[in-house]
Amino acid sequence: MNKKVLNKPIATDDQGNEVYLCQFSKKPVSINQAVMLGPLMANVSGTFVCHTDGKEARKQSKVWFDENEANCNTCKNLMRVHHDKIKGGFLEGVCQVSKERIRFHPDDWMGKECWQPR
Repeated sequence: MNKKVLNKPIATDDQGNEVYLCQFSKKPVSINQAVMLGPLMANVSGTFVCHTDGKEARKQSKVWFDENEANCNTCKNLMRVHHDKIKGGFLEGVCQVSKERIRFHPDDWMGKECWQPR
């Protein structure tokens, strides 16, 4: 493997192969029957040793992750606006869909229908 493995083995099987717990499906899998799947978060370098069921579970995790990240700060429709520092970490920008200036916190889910990933 060229990439760093991000999960640790939980056991060794009868043939001496490492067994891992799949990051996405949570099923145990021997290294010789595993698939390698990347993390969902940007800037995380490495791979997970996963069960073959992990592919579908990863897809669902990606949907949940994107829904969780549906914040104006991660939206391609946001044009950030320079502003004085706001107590509490709020940011300001202009939504290119509604054309309104908005104030938002980068960690709060907003769930706006116009949200699109960058």
